[in-house]
Amino acid sequence: TIQLIPRLSEPTLVTAVLVGENQPVKKGQPIFQFDRRPYEFKVKKLEAELAAAKQNVLVLKADVEVTAASIPKTQSDLAYAKIESQRYQKLAEDQSGSEQDAQKWATQVSVDEANVKVAIAQAELARLKYESEIDGVNTTVANVQAELDQARYYLDNTTLVAPEDGRIVNLQVRPGMVAGEIR
Repeated sequence: TIQLIPRLSEPTLVTAVLVGENQPVKKGQPIFQFDRRPYEFKVKKLEAELAAAKQNVLVLKADVEVTAASIPKTQSDLAYAKIESQRYQKLAEDQSGSEQDAQKWATQVSVDEANVKVAIAQAELARLKYESEIDGVNTTVANVQAELDQARYYLDNTTLVAPEDGRIVNLQVRPGMVAGEIR
């Protein structure tokens, strides 16, 4: 005696009973059909998410390039601010320029040093997101692919087949029942 239990992720409507009481069945023969629609919808949704995740990998690659390109600009801004700070500091010391201008450029050097650190950190973060992989596949893509594989598994299981040759006894399933209620 083998108890037949559907392998579905949630209670699902029985749409067809394909065998009768005391009917002989062969291994692999369809016995019950469950409502496929919720599982088909889930598969389509995850196929779209997978396409978006694969596209996002290209966006992540572009982010790496954009953030890496910002580093030389911030370094150039810092170099310019250091030159101006030195120049205005010397003018202030010679009493040819204002102390306020010297302080302004000294402050700008601090701001630009911070901007260089931020640009480097953003470039590193972008690189880490882009290079986040498992078995050579982007982790987001791998995650959505795994969810899609599971959704396809459940879709495939909306038809319950006989696990062995045998005979159907004690058939209590009827169309319209919910699989979670089947015992």
